[in-house]
Amino acid sequence: MLKYILFLFAFLVVACSNNNNKELIIQETEFVPEMLGLTPGSTTAEVNFAWYSGSGEKSFVRVFEGSKLVATEVGISGKATEDKYFHKVTAKNLKPNTEYVYRVSSDSINWSEKYKYKTPQTEMFKFAAVGDPQLTTGEQDFKSEWFSSDRSVALGWRATVEKIKAANVDFIISLGDQVDDATNEKEYENFFAPPALRNIPLAPTVGNHDRHYLFQCHFNLPNEQNFSAENYGNYFYLYNNILFVALNTSAYPASAEEAKPYIEMFDSTITAAKTKFKGKYKWIIVQHHKSTRSLAVHATEVDIKYYVEAGFEKLMDKHKVDFVLAGHDHIYVRSNLGAIYMTLTTASGLKYYDLSNNISNLLLSTNMYAQNKIPGYAIFEVKGNSISVSVNEVDKDTHIDEFRVEK
Repeated sequence: MLKYILFLFAFLVVACSNNNNKELIIQETEFVPEMLGLTPGSTTAEVNFAWYSGSGEKSFVRVFEGSKLVATEVGISGKATEDKYFHKVTAKNLKPNTEYVYRVSSDSINWSEKYKYKTPQTEMFKFAAVGDPQLTTGEQDFKSEWFSSDRSVALGWRATVEKIKAANVDFIISLGDQVDDATNEKEYENFFAPPALRNIPLAPTVGNHDRHYLFQCHFNLPNEQNFSAENYGNYFYLYNNILFVALNTSAYPASAEEAKPYIEMFDSTITAAKTKFKGKYKWIIVQHHKSTRSLAVHATEVDIKYYVEAGFEKLMDKHKVDFVLAGHDHIYVRSNLGAIYMTLTTASGLKYYDLSNNISNLLLSTNMYAQNKIPGYAIFEVKGNSISVSVNEVDKDTHIDEFRVEK
């Protein structure tokens, strides 16, 4: 009997010990979100989060100011692929010029490591713009004049993001073609790989290589205007004194008549943005993908011609847009003053396009251009009534273009 009691006691001790250890492991297990990224919120008082996980139909974000928990936000989730869930959460009521720490969870039990996010000042801020990261799992263009250490597109993109981080920007605009194959999650993994994207929000644009529902799974867009299942990615956000409007020009209209419904959607999106934030902005910046004022081989393609004929540029004039930022042509081009049209080259070095043989009419509206076959990016520094712009290449500290606009 005594042996039985001692055995039972030993069993209970071991069992309780195992249960306690199990509980301890649960409490200390760190959740590792996949492809975690931030986008700007509707205003600078908000920031949006999105990530993937292998399981879990819930979405939570804890926000800390110092060591103090200031909010636990709940969001949405859904099936992204057969074995992955997407998660989206918005943090609200953030104060300007304040450093926060956040953690994400897909079950409210296991939480990610702590990441930092700082809101911008109210009087001045910086943002970066990049064109066509177009992440693949392969190498950069063999014509490139600069290579990352292993010649990969992924490390080219990482090098550009590191340069942008060093410039101390508040957020990044990506002008479309985040990936090369819209169905390839490995390419999205490469896109979200740079660690700085856990701290710096990125506002994406739908490019022709992004035309797939996975784009919507990966990005948490503010004020998205949902016109149909195919016409997504039209959205807007107020960042201090600038109204940013993202337009989806990724489609291929076969005539000016086919392009007209897109122009109507763009008009509706810009109008909704101006109505919601009436009296709160000084500048309007449009971000889209297919540049209408570029000089390389895409510049004279018929789908872009039809967008223009249907009224794209007239729409920019109608709404008094200050900057029209685009990519697609993998070259740097800046138009003359008026609405300033800028085309940015690839931010990863995937490919470079040569000048078109039929650009004489476009040259008349061009202030400068460069095709140096080096990944590039632009930095915009906003100070109230002025915006200073510098355009850079990833391997140089000197600017290839710089200018300032005042209102």
